[in-house]
Amino acid sequence: MDFDKMIKIEGKRVVQILDNIFRGWDQYAASHGCQKIETVGKTYMACAGLASCEANVPNNILAINSTRRILNMAIDMEDFVKRFTYGDGLNIKIRIGIHSGKVIAGVIGYHKPQFSLIGDTVNTTSRVCTAGNNGQIRLSDEAHQRITNAGGTGNQDLYFIPKLQEMKGKGEVKVHILTKKATNNAFRSRIGSAIKKGKEKGIVDIFSKLSKKNKSSEAATEDKPKNSTVEDIKQLV
Repeated sequence: MDFDKMIKIEGKRVVQILDNIFRGWDQYAASHGCQKIETVGKTYMACAGLASCEANVPNNILAINSTRRILNMAIDMEDFVKRFTYGDGLNIKIRIGIHSGKVIAGVIGYHKPQFSLIGDTVNTTSRVCTAGNNGQIRLSDEAHQRITNAGGTGNQDLYFIPKLQEMKGKGEVKVHILTKKATNNAFRSRIGSAIKKGKEKGIVDIFSKLSKKNKSSEAATEDKPKNSTVEDIKQLV
């Protein structure tokens, strides 16, 4: 979706739409032990893993890998935005990029001071979000490795498609696209086989074919400068 198109159709009401969406996302940030950093227009930035921001986060939440927390939040955000439409029932889609690395954090400014994150981690996160992303949740290879290495509850329900993506200033970079959760063991097995046999650049096409096959099958059967994770950027696309 073109954000400029939304502004053209909704005019001033776009502020109310964004406010309603961002307020809901703020609640998800709190529930997953994540920290909202800032919003700039259509952009929403949040992070997890900054010790200075997690003093009041319950221990049972902190026990979850910070990258998994930010991913859980991203999944909830994607589901939440599906409740909203604009114009004549047009859907709102978002794109999300998740990266993990070191950042410099601090309060900047005298008038309306703002807590900010600085560093290449922030820039890389932005690239993961925007480069070739047409409305997906994408993880950098670093973020994907942190989730894979962490283990723990829920990881068996996550499926990613690897892809090599050209990024401005970084060349060709490996990203991992979150797919829909597999609904049966047979489909999970087919995904695994496709990933092993396929080449990274062609794997999305392979998965697309499997996905269509799975849908027809379902119809027949049922119906600080510490290591921190920065999640940027829930952009309306």
